Amino acid sequence: MFPFIALFSVFCLSANAAGIAPLPPEVIRQPADDAACAVKTSACTFTPRYEIRLTDGRLYRRPVSAGQWNRLDTPFGAVREISADGDNLIAVTADRRVHYAKLYDMKWTGKWGKPAAKPLYLPINRAWAISHLNETDAGGYEDPSGKFIPAGTGVTTLYVLSPDGLHLNYADPWLMPDFLHRIPMPERGCFRAAAMSASGSIIFLINAQGRMYTRLADFDTTGADPRFPYTFRDADGTSNIIKLPAEQWRRQPDITTGRLTSAITIITDGRGNAGRLLRVQGTDRYGLMGYYHKHIFDDTWKFVPSAQAQAAPFLDAANETDGPVTDGDYPVTLVRGGKNVLCKGAKLSGFSADNDTADLLIPLKSGKLVITLYTRESFIAGQFYGTLVVPEEALKSADAETLAAIKRVTGGRSLLDVRVRFSDGKASLSVFNWRKYRESAARLLGI
Repeated sequence: MFPFIALFSVFCLSANAAGIAPLPPEVIRQPADDAACAVKTSACTFTPRYEIRLTDGRLYRRPVSAGQWNRLDTPFGAVREISADGDNLIAVTADRRVHYAKLYDMKWTGKWGKPAAKPLYLPINRAWAISHLNETDAGGYEDPSGKFIPAGTGVTTLYVLSPDGLHLNYADPWLMPDFLHRIPMPERGCFRAAAMSASGSIIFLINAQGRMYTRLADFDTTGADPRFPYTFRDADGTSNIIKLPAEQWRRQPDITTGRLTSAITIITDGRGNAGRLLRVQGTDRYGLMGYYHKHIFDDTWKFVPSAQAQAAPFLDAANETDGPVTDGDYPVTLVRGGKNVLCKGAKLSGFSADNDTADLLIPLKSGKLVITLYTRESFIAGQFYGTLVVPEEALKSADAETLAAIKRVTGGRSLLDVRVRFSDGKASLSVFNWRKYRESAARLLGI
């Protein structure tokens, strides 16, 4: 077991370890403390309907309303780590292979991905978590315009935090079986997370200094899914068109008392984006172990004592620093109608593959025109598309030079879809109708 995972794990006592006569192999004794899994670990986890435990390589489950623990059969042998959310259960074996089942039927599969399913292996990581946004629990989500988008058949996402805590990647059973898709990290990619949790497509991060962020982000909500219509314009509230840009990272209030560990958990306990409960294990000001909790949009934390053993190390602010700045300013071209329409001196400011926004700066005699570039991934990881969004005030400007620059760059439109490439220290944009392309790709791939 890798060092971080070993520190993060807490194993429930077996009947033998407690000095009690052993039970049949398909049942274990109910733990004495029902709150023993207040924060999830790689051996104790739960969903709105079930608690799941890992003991000596075997899985056990019981309803959250308590009762008898029942053995879950695993055709692939001993389990090393587990994670559960919604209807999803992930079991990882010693070879790091991912095994996936729905809790309502417990039919295991060792393959993952579309259009050709293959074995999926969990990379070396600092933290990982399965997420399930479904109709039963959250029901769906609110896009940035506040419109409720139903979950439909649900969204399954397996998130992985890199060993250095600076990168967040994910796998989706409707994508290729890999972890090449990424979610940009907070603070323009400089945030180094000590731990990560996820539920219902909302990610929860904490760093060594105790700063915390949450974000709704998956393949669908970030604008990458070719099956769905997206818009940067204000859409009718009754429309099924999803508003972009996607939700960004939300800074959570600091916890200013006691000591915190890196054992964090986010739980779906209600409808929509507000239905998430955050928990952070730690001590109160008197040293009593428990956890701090609040709902995602609340302003204050409350402390609850808990008998759960310390599940991760205490945060050590002196041990880790923020990551390096990855944003940069680069010369840029924009090919439209077969030629570069940008004037000399144009640049893409604050651009990085680790972020999803940058500014296209176009020099003018009277100053500069700033057009925001929003980027997103395609079905194929590593391919990026973007939309140039001209500010409303620029479109309404009385300055002839500003209006002429907008006409030259976007044809006078407020939005322009582009393909984004970067190599040898230079950025290049080319006009490309990524919405039409994605819809065609979706039909071709049958998704």
